[in-house]
Amino acid sequence: MGARDFRIALKTRHEIEYQDPVFAVEENMDGLYDQAKIIAHRFNSKQKELGNESFLSAAKLNASGILHLLYQTVVSQYLVEQDHDFFTRLTPQITRNHSCQDVLVFFAREFPSPVLNTLQPTAPYLMEETTRGFFVHQVIMENPALVKAAKPLVKPEGVRFPPASLALAALMGGFTRSAPGIGENDDDLFSFLTSPAKAHPDSLTAQISYILREWRDLLPERLRLCIIPNILSACSIRHFRPIPTTGKTFLPIPGSR
Repeated sequence: MGARDFRIALKTRHEIEYQDPVFAVEENMDGLYDQAKIIAHRFNSKQKELGNESFLSAAKLNASGILHLLYQTVVSQYLVEQDHDFFTRLTPQITRNHSCQDVLVFFAREFPSPVLNTLQPTAPYLMEETTRGFFVHQVIMENPALVKAAKPLVKPEGVRFPPASLALAALMGGFTRSAPGIGENDDDLFSFLTSPAKAHPDSLTAQISYILREWRDLLPERLRLCIIPNILSACSIRHFRPIPTTGKTFLPIPGSR
């Protein structure tokens, strides 16, 4: 599977009448900001019709899309370099617990992936990709700035996960912490992915700057070179100045807690 789309709520898709894959971009990020403007315009127009005053910022949606791309890029790199069957092993543990499996089914229905659906995946591959999607969704939920910027897309009013979602999150957490090569003082994959939001909980652009500095060695050069012009164009941020460094080595990261 190539580019993975940003899985947004089906409820919001219906409300804004938008069924295309969201932010299904690769390293060059072609069309990401244009799509952010379309989604923001459709949502904001609907809010005006309803007399509401809760609007989306295209610039912040753009930054949210970049963060999603960065998360997915690091997950893919982790699978290649460190633990290639991470989700292949995790998914059966989830599906053996019917309540946890129901959470994945709920996620697949309420946060669909048009890109995945067009592939007509086998049942095992569908569940494995749904596990990965839910994992990234959990990373997003730990990012206050991203949730605030894209709340109708990722945490809309009226969409409530089954109670077993807490058990599923705990199961995933235990599995991630026990992954091969993770020592007592090492960051597991989930902790690593949530570290930018912990460092800068209120700023998407500060998180992106952090990632370009701290994760430099994990990101394809083409992606890094495309991010700064995209952000500057979308947000007109004069103080966005990533500091070039040698970056961090890949997981695990001794003593990084």
